[in-house]
Amino acid sequence: MLTESEHLSLRKKYNPDGSNLRKAQLRMLEMLVYTDKLCRENHLSYWLEGGTLLGAVRHKGFIPWDDDTDIYMLADDLKKLKKIMLQNEHPDFIWQDHDTDSNEFRFWAALRDIKSEFHPILKIEKIKKCGGPQVDLFPVETNILRLPNKLVIEINGKFLTLIEKYSKSDIPVLLTKIWHSFVIYILFPLFRLFGKYFGNRNEYSNSYGACWGYYPKSWIFPLCEVEFEGHSFFAPCDYEKYLKKKYGEDCFEMPTSDKIITHT
Repeated sequence: MLTESEHLSLRKKYNPDGSNLRKAQLRMLEMLVYTDKLCRENHLSYWLEGGTLLGAVRHKGFIPWDDDTDIYMLADDLKKLKKIMLQNEHPDFIWQDHDTDSNEFRFWAALRDIKSEFHPILKIEKIKKCGGPQVDLFPVETNILRLPNKLVIEINGKFLTLIEKYSKSDIPVLLTKIWHSFVIYILFPLFRLFGKYFGNRNEYSNSYGACWGYYPKSWIFPLCEVEFEGHSFFAPCDYEKYLKKKYGEDCFEMPTSDKIITHT
């Protein structure tokens, strides 16, 4: 693990106090704290995921160059959280998914900050109602069929590429909306029906529309807690196995500068 001097050196290089990135990280921290509070009050299960979880374990906070935050939730709990957030509006944060923003075509949700904004490079980000720093909220389920999910993701990616290329026209957006509705209301229910018989009920994975790993239930529950930016958040009970499967055996070591990847 990193020493205190190494932590300070990385902070100075990538996200010093007062920098735009650090301001965004601290704003996302506020959103994480808010989400954690609602989940604890309403007995909803969540855990830190992806670079957010790796940052908690390796840096006790944000990976210095990271500019988003990720949470996984059981699909039913995420639906409950959505209802709670929509019924109790926050002055600074909004729930964003396809139901609340018709130009959001991802199959998961986000909590967005409405008092600030990223400067988007991709055209598809510019057509959304809100483009502020976010906490991505991913539903997870059991019995997910891997191959159909992979195919849907690939096709969806082609539609989003179409929007990106021809966003000045309404036709690509309209086609994507039709596709999105077809997938949500017809394909996904069919997949879930077959998944009851042919899926793996002993592992968790992203709900249909995302595909970033399959993990045994025993690696996740019972949840533990980890430190992140001076706060305590939930994490998979065997987060070391979880992260090594996701990022490789050497994930707790600092990557060399040529392997550091940031979002656009």
